[in-house]
Amino acid sequence: LPYATTIRDFSLFDSDLAMRNAYFGALIFFFFIAGVFKKSSSNHRVFFYFGLFCLTASVGSYLPVREFLFEYVPMMSLFRFPSVFRLFVIISGIISGVIFLQNYITEHSVTQKRMLSYISLVIITLIVVIHIALNKQAFNLADYVKENIFNTSPTADFWKHIAFQSTLQLIIFSTLFVLFWRVKNKTKLLLSIILLSSIDLIVATQLNAPSTVYSHEWSGDTTSKKI
Repeated sequence: LPYATTIRDFSLFDSDLAMRNAYFGALIFFFFIAGVFKKSSSNHRVFFYFGLFCLTASVGSYLPVREFLFEYVPMMSLFRFPSVFRLFVIISGIISGVIFLQNYITEHSVTQKRMLSYISLVIITLIVVIHIALNKQAFNLADYVKENIFNTSPTADFWKHIAFQSTLQLIIFSTLFVLFWRVKNKTKLLLSIILLSSIDLIVATQLNAPSTVYSHEWSGDTTSKKI
């Protein structure tokens, strides 16, 4: 739920706004996690454990991994921010997720029934998260979207963002459930998953862009005139 990372509350995340997000798509992340629960090839395990190691290094002082690398591994002291390890987490996660999806499409390594049960578990989890978020911060979700979507707002907070993007992800995974349930042709299924994942990534990028890419309050022309 990367939209939650755009909150300008440093006490909550204890990191710079531009360095909190390691999102590489909810669907690919789902396949990445699903691959952990099946007998994996050596290639999959290498990427998984390398990504896990980089994840532990990326959290900086919360674990001793970054400090050890800084002190004892050559060239690891030449950059300041441990969050740069996010890149390798993202690469490993994408490759691991794609390997699992490829095995499902070509080798039928996981049954359709099991995949549907995995997706159902995600859907139930998202419903619980939405319920918790709305209880933490009572508000009208529709009105909030009209006033705050695709911009930064002082009324935005962590739980509102959680509730909104969880709702979007609930739609994404409900669609994924229908695809695995109804689409029998593997090629059509794969193309549909790629399209759905692209939609997820585009929407997530647009939600985060006002906080990390551009300012909705300033246009290029206005900035040039001010300078």
